Amino acid sequence: MLRAPRLVALSIACALTLAACGDDPQPVTDAGPDAGPTDGGTPTILDGVPETGRFQIPGLSGAATVVRTEMDVPHIYARDRLDGMRVLGFVMARDRFFQMDLTRRLSQGRLSELLGDAALRSDVEQRMNGGAFITDLQTAALTPEEGLEADAFAEGINAYIQAAADGLVPLPSEIVTAAPLLGARRASSLLRPWNRRDVIACGVTVLYGTSFETGDVGRARAHAHIDDLFAGMPDRDLRFAGLRQEIMERYAPPNGTTSAGGWGLETAMGTAAPLPRPGASPGAPGAGAHTEVHVLDRLAVHLERILARTPRTPGEGYGSNAWAVSAAGTGDGHSLLAGDGHLQLSVPALFWQFGLDTAFFGLDGEGTTLLGATIPGLPTIGVGTNGHVAWSQTAYFADVTDWFAEEVLLDATTGRPRATRFRGADVELVGIDEAYVVANVPALMSVGRTETITRFTTRDGRFLVSIEGMPVAEGATRPEAAVNMMGEWIVPADVDGDGVVSAVSFDYEPFDGGSLLRAFRNFGLADNVEDYRQAMRNFIGYGGSMVASDDHGDVLYSAYHAVPCRDWLPRDPDTQRWVEGADPRRLLDGTQHGGWQIPLDAQGRVDEAAAATAPNGCAVPFDAWPQSLSPARGFVMEANNDPAGIWTDNDGYREPHYIGGPWLEGYRAARIDARLREAIAGDRATLEEMQAIQGDHHSNLGTE
Repeated sequence: MLRAPRLVALSIACALTLAACGDDPQPVTDAGPDAGPTDGGTPTILDGVPETGRFQIPGLSGAATVVRTEMDVPHIYARDRLDGMRVLGFVMARDRFFQMDLTRRLSQGRLSELLGDAALRSDVEQRMNGGAFITDLQTAALTPEEGLEADAFAEGINAYIQAAADGLVPLPSEIVTAAPLLGARRASSLLRPWNRRDVIACGVTVLYGTSFETGDVGRARAHAHIDDLFAGMPDRDLRFAGLRQEIMERYAPPNGTTSAGGWGLETAMGTAAPLPRPGASPGAPGAGAHTEVHVLDRLAVHLERILARTPRTPGEGYGSNAWAVSAAGTGDGHSLLAGDGHLQLSVPALFWQFGLDTAFFGLDGEGTTLLGATIPGLPTIGVGTNGHVAWSQTAYFADVTDWFAEEVLLDATTGRPRATRFRGADVELVGIDEAYVVANVPALMSVGRTETITRFTTRDGRFLVSIEGMPVAEGATRPEAAVNMMGEWIVPADVDGDGVVSAVSFDYEPFDGGSLLRAFRNFGLADNVEDYRQAMRNFIGYGGSMVASDDHGDVLYSAYHAVPCRDWLPRDPDTQRWVEGADPRRLLDGTQHGGWQIPLDAQGRVDEAAAATAPNGCAVPFDAWPQSLSPARGFVMEANNDPAGIWTDNDGYREPHYIGGPWLEGYRAARIDARLREAIAGDRATLEEMQAIQGDHHSNLGTE
């Protein structure tokens, strides 16, 4: 039931027909509460809702309607998906343009086009982190149909920009406030048009926020500084022993609650038998490439800045809860889904809610029906429902980022990086020149210009992000040899005198391609949870644990995303631990080990047949991943806990695959698991009971 709804009609000159119209802007007209049917045809239930505005959106095939319900949530009724995307872009931009603008600029490294020098270092960090590179990959991967929808969404945003410039709708308050500071004569000039690449860039920003992992660098840095600990303290050896055994080598969570029964797909019939771990490469002892400690220190500062721009606040715990009860658990033939995203309080909020319906007018086949929330800038639902399947998600801790200790060779003439050492050979680096447009903002002491900065990659595609050398002082003349590493100018040199110029590079799973937009688009088209599970094959590096339920009464838990199996990294045959320099949880020895190259098929999913035989190309198989589909217990749940007992015994080395972890402590998971079991056993698996569980504030930690 709608409470005090408001209606806004969005139309064009030919609103009475389905014919395409020209793009000439039409004047805005207001309609009173007694207005007739919005499309001039058969009256509908929407016609009794008072109309508060009427706007023109170029490109619509017919009239569309937006109903605002409680909390100002817009519900869009359009004739087909392309019309729906145009209206969605317009409405979303009207509510959240400034937030959307920053989101698209962030991963592309284009904030300095708006903020000038104040954002240049951030832009360099983001581009050298691969954001713009992945944006190009995923834009090129769009199918024709996906491309048209992304274009339509961008067209709707641009229609808002034009309407705001014409004074027909309010400009974003943030833009109005900032315009004098940014030196804009007209605030509307700061609203730059959108295209499909901008839409994809918003998804890439989300991708980094869920799966980009920097713990390897932190652990390597901690080990590099370990000799500085406990200096001058009594019982130093005892303190070191406690540090290593009780902290550095402690992975098991206090609670062993898991989300799936083991490796493979758990169903009501049980879980697939645990898969044997593929034969490990024989251990080869080695000291590993040495990394000069200041290289790690400088890199850590930049990585902390990058993480600070994501929803994951450094130094603070984060996570979410999600669970679903199947028809076997409710006993009434229906399933229930609950999702509780633990998101930071921000203004504006991280999520934006909307509904999209192309079935109401009956002109899009069976039509599309979506209701839920998304990150502003994305034309998909992150958590919500399509009427057949409902889903929510939590953060996952898979390892899809590897960091490498490199030995760099310098050009004898310029002194700049020329090559890296790899298995006794010199392998040329690839230099890519990138242009940065810096806005002229006198109030921020920024002089308008375009700067060209070179980023370096290895031949197998790893990004070089830190190098040994001498920092160039702020404002000093830069020597010819200076290179920019994550926004900081460095003159490469062998500072510690060990005869090697050390550096750090990294590989990130989305560097191999993929399409995050496709995965979430297919979620919206799923008819059941198995369709939904199959759509997850398009998660190439996205770090989300997904929980879903459908109108057949089935429920699903899966956190699948393409993760390299890393079987090429040698292990000790007895302990199954990686040998020194081959541990993916720290810096890998880049002089011996290269990055991965996981092959994808035409649909942007892992080509498992090709991956099985490709050097450094194997990936954890889709059906081997810990998953649960309508298990016998009657529910699935996830609370950032260990998915399948991988680290609960403090030894994740003997598992069939390495996918990451360790996960969080399991207190929330244990409490949710216990409450759900009690509810099902007591015939209380109802909507009201799910709400009560969401509001549960019992502390397992306090009890223990």
